This record gives sequence, structure tokens and C-alpha cells, in this order.
Amino acid sequence: MQKTTSVDSRDSVSIADVQRAADDLVIAVQQAVKKVTENPELKVAALKLATNAVIAAQVVVAQQALTLQATLESLAKEVAAATVQQTKPKTH
Repeated sequence: MQKTTSVDSRDSVSIADVQRAADDLVIAVQQAVKKVTENPELKVAALKLATNAVIAAQVVVAQQALTLQATLESLAKEVAAATVQQTKPKTH
């Protein structure tokens, strides 16, 4: 049974709507940055948040690097095995 979805005109968004939302977001971010830079407590909290975000990103990158390394090693072994298999003389 397939679920069909219909698009309602109320669900549709115009490019102008997206542009207005982007403009509103820019203003909100600018206001937040201004508040953070003017308030020492917010500045410290923002720096802690940014530090934690960087640390989390570093952990993810390290995990991805390990996964990628393991995958590449596995593929290298498969290629080596296939190469050995192809270079063996065929007996009839």
C-alpha cells in the first residue's frame, strides 16, 4: 500500500517567502551576536558552546577518519586478493 502525499497550496512556499525568512534570520543572528558581544556572561557562555561544538566536531572527524582508514584497508586487501587471483596461471 503506497501512501500518497498531495501538495496543498498552504504548504507551498515562494522564493519571496524564503528570502524574507532568510532576511529575518540574518537580523536575528546579528541581534544575538550584538547581545553576546555586549554581555560578558553571554560571551563566556557562547565561547564555551563554541568550544564544545569544535570538540564534538573533532571527535566526529576522528571517528570518520578511523572508519575511512579501516574501509580503505579492507578494500586494499580485497583488491590485493583479486589481483593475486587474476595473476594465477589458469589450468585447463
